Formats: sequence, C-alpha cells, structure tokens
Amino acid sequence: MQDFYGIIHAFPLYIIVLIRTSALLGVMPIFKRTSVPMRVKASLAALLAMVIMPTLPPEITMDFVYPDTTLGWMCLVMKEVSIGLILGLVAAMVAAIPLAAGEFSSRDMGLSMAAAFNPETRSPQTPISQIFVTIFALLILVTNTHLWFIELLVQTYHIVPINGLNLDPSLAVKMVKLMSWIYMLGVKLAAPIIAILFITTVSIGIMSLAAPQVNILMISFPIRLAIGLTITSLTIYSTGGQILNLIDKMKTQMMETLFLMG
Repeated sequence: MQDFYGIIHAFPLYIIVLIRTSALLGVMPIFKRTSVPMRVKASLAALLAMVIMPTLPPEITMDFVYPDTTLGWMCLVMKEVSIGLILGLVAAMVAAIPLAAGEFSSRDMGLSMAAAFNPETRSPQTPISQIFVTIFALLILVTNTHLWFIELLVQTYHIVPINGLNLDPSLAVKMVKLMSWIYMLGVKLAAPIIAILFITTVSIGIMSLAAPQVNILMISFPIRLAIGLTITSLTIYSTGGQILNLIDKMKTQMMETLFLMG
C-alpha cells in the first residue's frame, strides 16, 4: 500500500519531468526528424522521463512543493518547456550550419534550381545540403552525441532545478550570437568550394574576353558543376573534421546556455 501511495505522490513529478524531456527531444537534432514516428518519440520521452526520475536530486524528490493554483501550474509548465526548447534551439542552430554551407556551395555551383522539397526541413533543399546534413547526422550517431543529449538532460535538473529557470539578459545576447554563427561558420565550412568556384568564374570571364564568339554562358554551367563536385569529393574528409568541431562547439554552447539558465 505504501508503494502505491508513493507512486501516486510521484506521478505529478513524473509529468513535470516528462514535459521538459518532451520539449528537449522535440527540437533536438536526430530526434526531431519527421521520419521518426510520433508514437516512437512519445514512447521514448516517456521512457526517458521514467529513467531520469531516480537520478533527480533528493531536494527535488523530497522537498519540492507543488503549486496549489492553476496559474502556478501554468507558470511551472511554461518554465519547464522553455528550458527544453532553449537547449534544443541551441542544438538546432548549430545543426543549421551544415545546411547553410550546402546552400552556399550549391548556389555557386548552379544547383539552386535542382533543389527538391525535403520533408525533414519542410523546405527546398539542394543535393549538397543533403550531403552535409547527412554527414552531420551520421557523425552525431558515430560519436554517441545522441547519448550525450540524454546525459545533458539528466544534468539539467542538477543545474536548473524544477521551477528554477533564470532568464538572464546575457542569455538573449548569446542566442543572437549563435544566430550569427550560422552564416559565419556556414561560409567557413563551404570556403574551399566557394574559393575555387570564384576563381573558376573569374577564369571564365577572362575566356569570354579572349574569345567573345564562344557562348560562355552555355559552357560555364557544366564547368562550374564539374569543378564544384570534384572539390566537394576531394574535401569531404576535411569537411567531416570541421563538422566534428561543430559538434564539440554545440556541446560547449549547450552547457554554457544551461549554466546561464541556472
């Protein structure tokens, strides 16, 4: 009978943990993909919340006072959702860097018109972007970063306890800086392709001056495409190394953001 009353007493706390877990998984790379069925996501969130419950600090499980009003519960739920969404947004912005790099490369290669609708991002996506995003997703799995996400979720309750969200003004500044990273690091990731294609464009322009009777417009597209694909294949190893660095930066930024909320 005592076990039954213990389960009843812990059930509201389980719902609170489930809310933060669901919010984080809902926007986290890999977990948020539309190819993963919603039932699987819900089951995973429920299972993780059940696993996280025994790891909560004792002051939460023993001394936490539940709100006694509807407004108090609404504020508590909003705080828990905000914690998960903010951390997931940091990861999502870093995950957008390979996508931006692929778009920059495809634009210079003339592949912008070959963009196809991607149900994962719900937007048109070029083939080079798909390659970079796939590499990012595979490296997350290979480096066990998806397991690190779960470990981070456990640490959030030790750094930002339930109902303990602190929206520091420096948090907004950090989010703005991360948004600027998408463009800056995207250009850096695509720099070899952009540089070579710029030289190719200049060379084609010089050829058009030297031989104006040649239809440079018709031959420039296959030339730029061939050179772009060649450079992409030759630099794919270094691109993977840069994406690994992005994953490390993502972990660092998520931890810094977590401490700003604590």
